[in-house]
Amino acid sequence: MKGRLSILKWGKLLKRLSKFLQDKDVPKFKKILLILPLIYTISPIDLVSDFFPVVGWLDDAAILTVAWNFFLEELKSYEQESGTIDDESQSNKKADYTLNQDDYEVD
Repeated sequence: MKGRLSILKWGKLLKRLSKFLQDKDVPKFKKILLILPLIYTISPIDLVSDFFPVVGWLDDAAILTVAWNFFLEELKSYEQESGTIDDESQSNKKADYTLNQDDYEVD
């Protein structure tokens, strides 16, 4: 289970996300940019229809990947500006939620 996200890390991430979305100082367009990719993925209207099995899913995966990276960068800059970075985040310079080579191994 090396390199996998724990429930505790997901909980911390959700708590940080909640603070970000509830902060009135964060511009609304940044909040919308975090929510739109989720709506796009769930929506039946896509650039490439999900009717085409693999190709249709790739556009959703690409949108979610870009949105995930955008979200992590925005959250990191928000926490640096607001001074709400916890000790664990400060000591870890790499993103906490990136995939490592070990994550691709099949047990």
